[in-house]
Amino acid sequence: MTPLARAAATASVSYKTPIAGTTLKKVLATGKMPAKYIPHVHALLDDAPVSLLAAVAEQLHDEMDISRDAVWKNYRSLAREVKSKRGIWE
Repeated sequence: MTPLARAAATASVSYKTPIAGTTLKKVLATGKMPAKYIPHVHALLDDAPVSLLAAVAEQLHDEMDISRDAVWKNYRSLAREVKSKRGIWE
């Protein structure tokens, strides 16, 4: 299972409708998220191990030629948007 697939599973654990890996990939790569996925992204950014987030950033870098810094910037932007309380986003 790829890091992105694990991240999608982590984001979907508490929800009836899961977020697809392809959708999560687009959200994390662009920093733009449809409103219906706010709970999923919130769960991911609040609950996923930092090591998983780093692995996803690496996967996006490898597959989409996005800098790791840009992915982490998107994480921080999304965390602010979903009002994450996790300390690493402050």
